[in-house]
Amino acid sequence: MKGHLVLLVAMVAPMLVCNAQKADDGASALTGVQASQVAKILRQHNVMMEYCGCCEVPAMSCVEIKKVTSDTVGVTVMGVNIETGEQYVKRIDVAETWVPQLASGSISKMQCVGQIAKINCDPCTMPSVPAGEVGKKMLALELDGLMEASGMKSKESKMEIEKNVRKEDVKLFNDKKHDAKLKSPAKELKTIRKDERIMIKRMPKRTER
Repeated sequence: MKGHLVLLVAMVAPMLVCNAQKADDGASALTGVQASQVAKILRQHNVMMEYCGCCEVPAMSCVEIKKVTSDTVGVTVMGVNIETGEQYVKRIDVAETWVPQLASGSISKMQCVGQIAKINCDPCTMPSVPAGEVGKKMLALELDGLMEASGMKSKESKMEIEKNVRKEDVKLFNDKKHDAKLKSPAKELKTIRKDERIMIKRMPKRTER
């Protein structure tokens, strides 16, 4: 009996450890640094795909990303299911979350977010690029206003970038104006000589005593 009890404990213990490493809704727990890195990656995209290759029914959900938040143990995505139009709010599993890689104006493949962030995870299988109307919508959304370099998509961020661009244009214009002045000393010299001639002409003639 004691032997059976020990065996049962040995079997249950790994399950408890495994469950301890899961977030409340089944997503794998991350460190704060990992969560921050994953959130940064997701903010560089307008869409993502949820796909579990190890599940009995490998269902696929394509999502338009509206907001990404992170904490000390995971990342939550808020958005809209592209196919159904339903609201999507979920703490993601990095092994089951995929973002598109663009090449020549199309989606060349889907990349696992966990692997991009160099997190030890097993995505099981590589999913195909979404096809049909969903695939077209994903591509259109991903190309719409995407700022890969900065990862900023909000109106405030866009306004800030445009303001900086305008500042840069003004600076460039002033620099060119300044350079033009430096490059045309003959014009300034000509103006000085003209002023000198006017001054000489206006000087009263000396009368001999």
